Amino acid sequence: MGTAVQQGRPEAFGAEPPPEGPILAVRVEDLSEKEAVLAAHRDAFFTIPHFDGFSAVLIQLAVAPKGELREAVTDAWLACAPPALAKQYLRR
Repeated sequence: MGTAVQQGRPEAFGAEPPPEGPILAVRVEDLSEKEAVLAAHRDAFFTIPHFDGFSAVLIQLAVAPKGELREAVTDAWLACAPPALAKQYLRR
């Protein structure tokens, strides 16, 4: 897992430096879901200019509660999984 800074693109974070610690990027269903996730999880979930217009959020792993992190990763997988596989998972 690498961040834009680790990959040599610190400008991706804009004017503010990235938060300390590991960061995970996860997909969300769409841009309105992105806004809802960011509004509901202000402490651990954030975005940067590099992700403007893209349906993904960043998560500070050291700050995110485990339940919220698990939900975000599951929702990210559901947003990208083949529809038949996602339906099968949700039926369980």
